[in-house]
Amino acid sequence: MIEGLRAFFLYQDMITIIKADPLGSLLVSTEGEKIIKKSVLSVVKRLCEDGLFTHEGYLKAVKAQFGFRYQIPVYIHEQLGLIPLGRIRNHDTVWINVAAITGIKTSSTLTIITMLGNQRFESSLSQAQIERRIHTLMTIRDVKVKHFHSVSCSKWPDLML
Repeated sequence: MIEGLRAFFLYQDMITIIKADPLGSLLVSTEGEKIIKKSVLSVVKRLCEDGLFTHEGYLKAVKAQFGFRYQIPVYIHEQLGLIPLGRIRNHDTVWINVAAITGIKTSSTLTIITMLGNQRFESSLSQAQIERRIHTLMTIRDVKVKHFHSVSCSKWPDLML
């Protein structure tokens, strides 16, 4: 499953992990790390806005469309699909970019997630829980992309050139 995702998401400098830091949020990418003086949830909300939608509207639509209620992943674009590894409103929740995952392994008590650039992240969630969250994200992605591509230009006003 993971190998197929990499074909969709291969990108040069990519966000891999967003997690809490004493100074705000630590944004980890394939090129390095950056501290942002905002909460993790504020960073996720800003990324949604950069994708031209609000986090609140997205959550409302996903709940209505799919019935998902908790720990809803956020699909922004093909290089950025975030899954929370905890409760969304929890300050310490880590968000990982599914597009940057290269492997998932289970050790005796932890799940080890390998990201692009050989970055490793350990989670107390089971491999099955993480894969379910990835599956949820991909379900949302499939519908979101399908709706985007189903809009016919012939239905748009004659303002288009």
